[in-house]
Amino acid sequence: MEDSQKHSFVTKSDRIRDYLRKNPLSRPKDIAEGLKEHEISYQLISKIAGEVRAAATPEKKAIQMTNLPNNSINVSLIDRGIGFVDACGGIDKAQEVLYLIKTIWNAKHIGEDKQEQEDSTD
Repeated sequence: MEDSQKHSFVTKSDRIRDYLRKNPLSRPKDIAEGLKEHEISYQLISKIAGEVRAAATPEKKAIQMTNLPNNSINVSLIDRGIGFVDACGGIDKAQEVLYLIKTIWNAKHIGEDKQEQEDSTD
């Protein structure tokens, strides 16, 4: 049989994996919607998506994040963030610190904005 006569058969699992490669942050619900023409069960989608995500190394997971809008998050930034969380003693404490920093940051910038407005009216 010649190559031109062979039909390539794509399994449902392959379709799910391919969809995940192109859309790594998709939820099973999104995958089911994107592949609805192939009549793939939600259970199979959840199973394959779970296997693919579990098999991803930390490096691959970080690379997947580059598909996020405004991909300003890179591995170096994540490493520094992990160092910050460690220095704080855990995620919960780091979130408290970040909340305080955000509050101070916003207050500082509001003060700067008011100062700029005052300077421009003089």
